Amino acid sequence: MEYPKSFTERVKAEFPDWEAIHKNLDAGSSIVGRYLDDSRYFGMRPADIVAAFNEGRQEEVKKEAEKCVRREKLYAEWSKLYKEQVA
Repeated sequence: MEYPKSFTERVKAEFPDWEAIHKNLDAGSSIVGRYLDDSRYFGMRPADIVAAFNEGRQEEVKKEAEKCVRREKLYAEWSKLYKEQVA
């Protein structure tokens, strides 16, 4: 696959320390979709969310949700690219 530069930059910025995704982006590998799919889910358990609210850490929950939204968008964009180029 050919990933647009802007897409590659956004994925690398979202996962700055994940060398495998960087390498596979640069190689045009479709495994990037699997990586994005696996990473797009909300990273807090319900008990952690409740604890964060009870302790006044709502901003922590918001940041985690915003991260989830960004990753969902990246996966959706990858899916569109995949359909255009491969499927």
